[in-house]
Order: sequence, then structure tokens, then C-alpha cells
Amino acid sequence: IEKVIISDTIKKDPKRQLEPKLLDIIESAPTKTGVYYMHRKNGKIIYVGKSKNIKKRLIQHFTNDNKKSKKIQLEVVSVSYEETGNDLIAQLKESQEIKQLKPIWWRSWCCRVNSCLALSFSNPG
Repeated sequence: IEKVIISDTIKKDPKRQLEPKLLDIIESAPTKTGVYYMHRKNGKIIYVGKSKNIKKRLIQHFTNDNKKSKKIQLEVVSVSYEETGNDLIAQLKESQEIKQLKPIWWRSWCCRVNSCLALSFSNPG
């Protein structure tokens, strides 16, 4: 039943048809709270995220039209998961994993944010 619901939801926007690989990833995703890891073909983790509903969050990633999401959609070939049971543990685990793994789609964002913070703190006026 879930497969039909997801496919129907995605097909509501006819210009936004997903590749079969992305549909397969969504279909196999749990609806549980946890941390998810997006992998390239070589197995390298390119993105780490957390969600109260991993399946819904992946649908958002794979149907979003922004530049970052489109690049992730092209690169991702698999997604692994770690169910955490609650959101607080997922947040802590995500933070730990991002610091340890330094996935490419977090590094560029963190660098921009840290640069902006450094600029704002270095200019007292």
C-alpha cells in the first residue's frame, strides 16, 4: 500500500518524475525516526541527515528542485539508515556523524556558515 501512496504523491507533479533508483530508495526507507546516510556509487557518504520519518524526508530530498538537492539526486545510489527511537538521539547522532564523517554536502554548507559567523564576530561595529 505504501508504494502506491508514495508513487501517487510523486506523480501529482507531472514535470517531477523521479528516476527508478530514487523510487527504489524511497520504497525501502523506514517511516521511523533516525539518521540516514546517502552514498555515492563508490560507497562514500555524501550526506548525513536525521528525521522523525526517514521516508518522508527522503521524498523531500528527491523532489526538491534546488541546486543542492538536484546534485544529491544525481550522485546518490543508496541510502542506509540507523533507527534511533526518538528525535533527541537522532539529533545527537546526526551531529556526531557529520563531525566525524564530514560528508561533502555538509562541508560546503558548514564552511559558508562558519565564514559568515567569523565575519560577523570579527566586525564589532
